[in-house]
Amino acid sequence: MRHISLKTEIQIVQTTARIQRATATKLIHRGRDLRKRIRTEPDLPQAKQNCLHREAEDCRLEGMSLRGTANSGRAARRVMHLAAALLNGKTYLQCEKETEDKPDVDGIAHWIKPQLPLEEQPHAQFIAETWIKTGEIRHREIREQGLVERIGFDKAQAVINKLKGEIKTTEQSYQNCQAQVQQTERSLVLTRDTAVKWHDKLEGLKGQCQTLESDLQAKKDALAASKAITRNIDDLFEDAA
Repeated sequence: MRHISLKTEIQIVQTTARIQRATATKLIHRGRDLRKRIRTEPDLPQAKQNCLHREAEDCRLEGMSLRGTANSGRAARRVMHLAAALLNGKTYLQCEKETEDKPDVDGIAHWIKPQLPLEEQPHAQFIAETWIKTGEIRHREIREQGLVERIGFDKAQAVINKLKGEIKTTEQSYQNCQAQVQQTERSLVLTRDTAVKWHDKLEGLKGQCQTLESDLQAKKDALAASKAITRNIDDLFEDAA
């Protein structure tokens, strides 16, 4: 282990986990012993039994909590060990077999970044990803073959290719929309022409209707005047008689 600070961190978390597990085991055993004492000494006063029950339950709960805390740090300890292995020149497959449960790349990058040369620190994420993805490559090969920069270029190209794909899709959608607009505009022109025709026909029908109504009214008026003259003549004959 050439990276002293990371080694110290690993030792601290390992020691802390061991202490937590040992303390948890002692507390759980203490709780069992207290419960056993209650069963084997039935003559104990009730108050004493109640006190022992509470103490046994407290020991059990505290022990389970400590054990849970120790177990919850497994993923973090795994990441730290893998980061140290990467920095020490080991391959990923030398550390663990390939599994679906891949380690936290961000976590590994976080631990290796301070240990890398300044020029490599910005590429910590790429280094961790490459190391895990290839399985057999070492940090020295990544550094000597310039894979970090190449991966960076590949990632940038992938982003560009994705944007080009989005541009193509968006352009196609735009063209389809433009075609719909043109079709709608043509349809609107036809609809307007049809509306003008219907308007002209409507005005013609209204004019025709008004002419017929005027003719009809004139005939009614003429008929009424004719009947009035006839009534006047009839009245003259009646007066003469």
